Amino acid sequence: MGTDILAFEPVGGGLTVKLTATAATSRMAITGAGNSRNIRIHNAGPNKTNVRFGDVTIEATEGAGLELPLGLVEILGCGPSITHMAAICASTETAAISITSGHGV
Repeated sequence: MGTDILAFEPVGGGLTVKLTATAATSRMAITGAGNSRNIRIHNAGPNKTNVRFGDVTIEATEGAGLELPLGLVEILGCGPSITHMAAICASTETAAISITSGHGV
């Protein structure tokens, strides 16, 4: 028998945190981090962005880290040491990023 794959289920009442990425690095705490193993990330745009995950000191650099194209919805593993996300866009661009902590895929 195989392992069951469970649908993504938000934790903490399904609270979603939002961040606007600009040309300067922006950082936010990931709600439920440490209690959750997965996060659902959505780039509502209007531009692509680069993100990095870590602790309260994490910073993003344009062109480095995980690139999130416009419209991307992704579920990523998030270990207990991951408490924050940082995002950045190219000069003059912005992107609206949403993060929801949960379990499953």
